Amino acid sequence: FSLSNIMNALTILNPAKLLEQVANAIDVLQKYVGVRFSNRTCFGLYVHICCLIERLVVSRNAEYDSSLDFLNEHKDFVDYVKKAFKQVEDFYGVDIPTEEMVHIYNYVKNN
Repeated sequence: FSLSNIMNALTILNPAKLLEQVANAIDVLQKYVGVRFSNRTCFGLYVHICCLIERLVVSRNAEYDSSLDFLNEHKDFVDYVKKAFKQVEDFYGVDIPTEEMVHIYNYVKNN
């Protein structure tokens, strides 16, 4: 059970390219929040975000309910995620929904 096995489960996107971009974004996010994530947290984020990006690319019209409470309570974190993942979002033409930022936040919070 390895990260490369999970990444090979991606069906449409180039797993090596996506993983590289997500890893870079996670490194930037760590700098923004001022916390070094554990290997377990990084692994979970790699898998979750890579699969998320593919889901977003495949179903561009997916509906998400925005959580205004989360946006208001964690504005700095949302800004950090948007900045850290800007290159990934631009490259794949997707936007990480607020609900997914909640999952990312929980990974970081439980680091």
